[in-house]
Amino acid sequence: MTETGQQFDPDSASDLGDAGATLLEMLVVLTIVALTLVVAVPWVGRPSTALDLRTMTQDIASRLRAARAAAIVRQDDVTVRFDLEKRTFAVSGTAKAFPLAAGLDMMVTSAREARGTQKDAAIAFFSDGSSSGGEVRLSAGGKRSSIAIDWLTGAVRIGDVP
Repeated sequence: MTETGQQFDPDSASDLGDAGATLLEMLVVLTIVALTLVVAVPWVGRPSTALDLRTMTQDIASRLRAARAAAIVRQDDVTVRFDLEKRTFAVSGTAKAFPLAAGLDMMVTSAREARGTQKDAAIAFFSDGSSSGGEVRLSAGGKRSSIAIDWLTGAVRIGDVP
């Protein structure tokens, strides 16, 4: 018996009312959710160019700082070379070249003595902590960042470019 005193008849559709959803309704809802996920997940999973730009800027700056520290510790010059054609950079004394993230553009300003050709550039750090100086500019999707290397102190600073 129900609360109102009437007997429940499972064969009667009017007794069921809106108490639950049918299997067909559940399948329709699950299909809509699945289609939404198929469309939305590629957008969410893709890293933004702003994040790539910030990450690459931090990576290059940290490798420049490490090169300066290595020059001081070893009491020998350490050079960071930028290959603009291959879109890589490498620290002297290491065999590994680090690639620039896809979608980023790089421009390097360095001392004339450190520049090889138009397709490559270098920034040297000396044993006293000074450097040849220069600037590395990265850009992607209208956003730009800059890494400035002071020639006198060898300090590496990151800044945004308007």
